[in-house]
Amino acid sequence: MKRSVRLVLGWLSLVGGALGLAGGVFALFATSRLDPSSAFFLAFMLGFFVLGAYAGYAALREAGPWQALLVMFWVAQLPLVSLPVFSYFSSAGLGARLFATTEPRLGADYYIGSQVGFTAGSPGPAGEHFAFGINVVAALAAFVAAQGMRRRRAV
Repeated sequence: MKRSVRLVLGWLSLVGGALGLAGGVFALFATSRLDPSSAFFLAFMLGFFVLGAYAGYAALREAGPWQALLVMFWVAQLPLVSLPVFSYFSSAGLGARLFATTEPRLGADYYIGSQVGFTAGSPGPAGEHFAFGINVVAALAAFVAAQGMRRRRAV
């Protein structure tokens, strides 16, 4: 992987993970009482952002299995799923989602910042009960990181 690409992916992961971690810690202290499902989700979210920050740090330092960590971190941000029983989406740092709903309607949105959304019994970020999509920025980052892993093994 080229140095410039490694630096861009590393900084996006590090900053996105750090922003998400800061937001999660703020949410932890802003909430006076957590039910068990919220505590589980908050722990998952904090773990996700710690992985992102560490993957970015490792990529910047070229330490350990940094390419595999980057791939895992970015692949976790790929799906946008919204069903009547649950919804899931995530992003760290930067994202652009393309999605389709059952209306039928195609949609797109973009964002800067870190977020993880997992809800039960309500529609997700597309506002529909049935929506499926992909985070295009995460797909591109995961593809580039995976290609870097493949080239490294081939050499």
